[in-house]
Amino acid sequence: MEPFIGIIAGGSLGWDSVESQTPDTTVEQTTTIGGSVAVELGLRFKLNGDHYLDLSLNPSIEFFSEELAGESVLGSVGLLLAYAYLPE
Repeated sequence: MEPFIGIIAGGSLGWDSVESQTPDTTVEQTTTIGGSVAVELGLRFKLNGDHYLDLSLNPSIEFFSEELAGESVLGSVGLLLAYAYLPE
């Protein structure tokens, strides 16, 4: 078992609900761009030979130029299980 840590950065495109209008309310459509930063915390397990299994947790935060769902900063947490073949 081998621990690892990483930093992930990137961009994203976000959109909100489709524009609609009823007698009582008006919902505007929003499309915006943003950036995201995440930390990857994980463990790598050696299966046999050159075969590995990675398990990682990725908490992230995203900053958007306009509000989506009433917020301009959104967060998420991802869980990843990946198989890796790493020949020497």
